[in-house]
Amino acid sequence: MKTTLTQQEHNQHLITLNVEEADLAEYKDKAAKALSHHVNIPGFRPGSAPTFAVISHVGAEAFRQEVIDQALPHLYYKAIMEHKIDPIAAPRISIKSKEPLVFEAIIATMPIVKMKDLEKLKHEPVDTSVTDKEVDDVIKEMLKMHATFKPLEGAVEKGDKLEIAFKGFDEGGVELENTVSKNHPLFVGEGQLIPGFEDNLIGMKVGEKKKFPITFPKDYGHKPFQNKNVSFEVEVLKGDKPVFPEFDEVLVEKLLGKKDTKENLIKIIKEDLALRKKQEMRKQREGSLMDKMIENADVDVPPILIDEEVDYMMEELKERFEKQGGSFEKLMESLAKKGKDQRKEYVAEATNRVKIRLILNHLFVELKIEVSDDDMIKAGETLLNQAPVAEREKVKDQLDQKKGIYLRLKNNLMLEKLINHFIGE
Repeated sequence: MKTTLTQQEHNQHLITLNVEEADLAEYKDKAAKALSHHVNIPGFRPGSAPTFAVISHVGAEAFRQEVIDQALPHLYYKAIMEHKIDPIAAPRISIKSKEPLVFEAIIATMPIVKMKDLEKLKHEPVDTSVTDKEVDDVIKEMLKMHATFKPLEGAVEKGDKLEIAFKGFDEGGVELENTVSKNHPLFVGEGQLIPGFEDNLIGMKVGEKKKFPITFPKDYGHKPFQNKNVSFEVEVLKGDKPVFPEFDEVLVEKLLGKKDTKENLIKIIKEDLALRKKQEMRKQREGSLMDKMIENADVDVPPILIDEEVDYMMEELKERFEKQGGSFEKLMESLAKKGKDQRKEYVAEATNRVKIRLILNHLFVELKIEVSDDDMIKAGETLLNQAPVAEREKVKDQLDQKKGIYLRLKNNLMLEKLINHFIGE
């Protein structure tokens, strides 16, 4: 077998293999044995038919294809060992000739990752303290949830619960579609409707009608209405005034399900708000960190890796769509009719996904990010305790054998340590 290696762009290599018939002798025997196991050849036990009988039964072309299928993985492995190549993805193999056998393999190798201004990726600590206003807002929501209502007797105020009817007309007085409602419920001031609409309800009374103009926002969701001037006719059909309970220990007991003090409830609210704020802030900072890593990295991504990621994303899309009862084939046909190629749509995101994985692997080494055995034992015990009972044996097996779930858990712990290096705990 003769092999030639050609360096390509983007950390890819092309190996061409010219295979002599003598190199295929052992694979012909393997092909005959494999085929005779799967087809019934009269006069021979499964797996024992001689080569000539197998060729006679399945045909020369099918036999040749089986020989190639048996040989390719082994010949490819010999070639990469000969040229000392360490692939990081499955090769792209194409057969140029079956007789004599000639095939090519495009191979991706690990690119060099260069990071500039690494320390500048570090984020300054952020303030996650909770303000009195934030606590007051939560308490107001709690009071609102336990409010009772009495019929509205006077003018409409912010916070009142209304039922209204309205119609919208264009500048020529023609009624507009999608601007009509006969029994629309709302709390005044919560911003359910177009900006400015609810302000015009304040001061009205039950049974009263009113006309007023509204200009729709320029970024309104329904494009035909963006920046559109619409005249509305509104009638207040019904109104209720909320009656809020006292914020006392009676309400505290209702909220917590046990007797407690207002001070302790406020403490619980503060702790909950602080935790949520910290979690939200960390999520934002993680996203920002990943974006900055991509910006600050010089990495020449092999196209094979991008193709693999696009394949994975397409499979994800197919699985999600079919779980909802849709036809993936029809979806692709529909997108094609609109001139959209979903694979091309995914290329940019796939490129960033691959880049960030390469960058993270580089930084694990550069910053000497490691996970101790003790860390793994503790994390494994936590994972095992959280796993559904039916899954625990499988989880334990993979943790013990240090594969699958164990490797993903280790990678997650390393990623957490790496992120903490840049943004703190």
